[in-house]
Amino acid sequence: MVIIQPTLEVPERIFAGLATGSLERVGGVIVESRSKQIVMWLRDVSQLDDAAQKKLMMSSGVLSSKSFSLLMTGAAMLNTVMLTFHLGAMLKRFTALGEKIDDAITVIKQEFEKDRDVQLVSALRAAEDAFEAQHADNRRERATQAIHKFDIVHEHIKRRFIESLDNQPLHAKAHLILGMWIDNIRTRCYLEIGEHDTAKKRLHESIKLYRSQIEALIHHLFGNPARYFHKDVADEDFQRFIKIESWLRGNTNALEEIVLEYRQDFWNKDVLPRQGFNLGAFLSRSSEEEDAEPPHLEALTVSELMIENLSRLQGFHEEIAALSSGFLELEAQIGDTDAPCLVNEDVLHVA
Repeated sequence: MVIIQPTLEVPERIFAGLATGSLERVGGVIVESRSKQIVMWLRDVSQLDDAAQKKLMMSSGVLSSKSFSLLMTGAAMLNTVMLTFHLGAMLKRFTALGEKIDDAITVIKQEFEKDRDVQLVSALRAAEDAFEAQHADNRRERATQAIHKFDIVHEHIKRRFIESLDNQPLHAKAHLILGMWIDNIRTRCYLEIGEHDTAKKRLHESIKLYRSQIEALIHHLFGNPARYFHKDVADEDFQRFIKIESWLRGNTNALEEIVLEYRQDFWNKDVLPRQGFNLGAFLSRSSEEEDAEPPHLEALTVSELMIENLSRLQGFHEEIAALSSGFLELEAQIGDTDAPCLVNEDVLHVA
């Protein structure tokens, strides 16, 4: 059995390991780079110092200061880890999404208001019943019903994503978020009834699908990527673009490859007008609307947050793979602590 130590602060050895590369962040878990053993879980609680959270979350991946600030408001984000984030908390968080102002969430809210997704509503009720069930047989029956209904909804959402990608990319983003949350809850339902291998297998399949969908969404949002090389694009935003492009290529050292591919359009004056953008408005960070971003910056922010959500799903997969059938037992061992960090001391000492 893994022994977990709750802690109120991130151990300095975690920061040191992230700096040297011996540790890496995958969503809300910190893993040993070679063995992939989990060293620490970063939970969805507010006790951790903001500076420490920012240092952790920006230690790997593509998050920028802009997207981190949105992440901290819970803007359509998945929970950081699966461990100790129980089914009831998931359902409560999912319901709260309808109250967000974010464009993507507004679309989801409209779907509920129009009552188009009867299966989704029914699946959520079954999942809630499973959470509240006192007897194991009732819990299994209701969780199995919820899983079946989530499967049906999942196929429907995949079709919606394809239909909306070309003309309504923010709607496509909404369907991505909705699909990820359904996978999240479905995975938890599998864990509640002890189907750990199935949970891991289904989540792995979904991660592959979301990777391809996120790539398609980013390519659509970016349009002609040569625009990000324009001298009036801020250095910070150019660096954000390079990180995202490197992620798309699966290569953190892809700068030369990126430049060679896009250099033919560096001085193409028709690139921006042909895309329907005003050059000054497109490249400026300012806006008449206080909270609005120019289109090229919004594309970066959406991309960063979608990649972070995918990283969290990958982190869930790491958790299930590492803990297997001991998942629920470990939760029982941890209890109801509010500590923001859960440290695997045995792995940390040898990392």
